[in-house]
Amino acid sequence: MNDAERHLHQALKRCLRINNVEREADILIDLERMRLVYRRVGGVRRLAGRRSSSSNVAAMLMQVSDAHLVLAQLAKERGDANALGHHATESLRLATCDGPPDYTYKAAYHEATALLR
Repeated sequence: MNDAERHLHQALKRCLRINNVEREADILIDLERMRLVYRRVGGVRRLAGRRSSSSNVAAMLMQVSDAHLVLAQLAKERGDANALGHHATESLRLATCDGPPDYTYKAAYHEATALLR
């Protein structure tokens, strides 16, 4: 484990201890992006499947959409078309949950659309 990964894990433990789900999501996404570099799969699966008890679930939708994008990219690298389609579609759904065009998470929308092509 490198220094960056160790620091992210420490930050994640702190977030879990104080139930800071907003920061936890960002840390899990950063850990997964780092794992992409090292070809390791990890914590974003937990985030993507998580049903938050937070009262502010809407604030996490963009983060969960990003998590599904990371999983879609991993599936693409593995050549797993089913997982790619599932995660890209879920990211797209979350990116447009408040209704296009004004309330769309455009970065995730465009990336998920490109992955689905």
